[in-house]
Amino acid sequence: MKKRFLLVFVFLFLGTCLVSCKDKSTLTKLRFGTFDFGAKIDPFFYNENENNIMLELTFSKLFGTDNDGNVIYDIEDSISKDINGFTVYSPCSLKVTEEEGIYTYTITIKENIYSSNGHEYDYKDLLFDLYVHLDPSNENSKLRTLPIVSLNEYNEEHEDEKDDINYIEGITYTKTSVSIKTTRELDQIEKSYLNIYMVPYSFLNTGIKLQPENNKFGVSKNDLKKIKNSTYYQKGTGEYYLKELQSEKYIFKSNSAFYKGKITITTLEFYKLKPFVYDEDLLITSGGDEYYSIHKNKIDAAIIDYNDQTIGEVKRYNFNNKAEGNILLLTQISDTEKAVVYSAKRMKEESVKALHMNQNHSFLELLYLYR
Repeated sequence: MKKRFLLVFVFLFLGTCLVSCKDKSTLTKLRFGTFDFGAKIDPFFYNENENNIMLELTFSKLFGTDNDGNVIYDIEDSISKDINGFTVYSPCSLKVTEEEGIYTYTITIKENIYSSNGHEYDYKDLLFDLYVHLDPSNENSKLRTLPIVSLNEYNEEHEDEKDDINYIEGITYTKTSVSIKTTRELDQIEKSYLNIYMVPYSFLNTGIKLQPENNKFGVSKNDLKKIKNSTYYQKGTGEYYLKELQSEKYIFKSNSAFYKGKITITTLEFYKLKPFVYDEDLLITSGGDEYYSIHKNKIDAAIIDYNDQTIGEVKRYNFNNKAEGNILLLTQISDTEKAVVYSAKRMKEESVKALHMNQNHSFLELLYLYR
């Protein structure tokens, strides 16, 4: 949970705008300042300890989470389920069966799960995703640690390549689902490894065939170079896609076909905060020796360290000498040493005061909880 929170907490403020803005039609764009854009948008080879904010926006995972951050696998009949007053959304469901010591985890893909180019995510896409994760050369994937039937045989290399096995016997499929067979029951942590990002094969454009009936799964075994070098990561199954990328600015547009429905905020702009020479503008520490001006960058909000120094700087800059002033508004993120600093000119004060931080809410969840 700690890692998950570190990846998504920078978005928590965005959902609060949806709590109190009566005229939601006017709230269509938000500008956010950040000190770290993170690595490229990469749903296969990302580092959990790095900033993956853009990845979270661009790709959905197979299963949703509840209000406590637990993965929910059993939403079968629809894309959502109310759990203790919190709506959980999930594009897939999981069913577990056992026979003679073999456990089968069947992932059923729901209808109308579209990527941002209008492609409906299906069993072929999921097979492709699984084979990328389970490729012998993919050292990043936790799926390869699972006791999947015949995975060891798939990993073996022979002197004569004709003797190599080119498919995993423990992975089977139908037109609506994909099943993974294991030699023992998975514990909860291992089970969570199944919750991978949904990456449409259609964005790949590398010439690698995807023909499951012929044991071709869109992956050249032991060679993922084409996939690693692909530029298709700009679009996916998430609520946004990357429209424009510059060295110091990311612009995201909403996915009109997103399975949770219409998105109120259609444009998200991310700006890399720049250092300024000390002047009359407010200077806020970013956790190091450099200082940044939130107000001068003309952004809506940013995340900063929450300490006496930053509180003092905000108070000094505001005419009323308070942390919640006429120029900037400062709100601590619950149970952390971070805070959100808002521009009072571009954000409504009542939105800030309506803030209800919960570290288990991802940006996706907040966006639809308050729409």
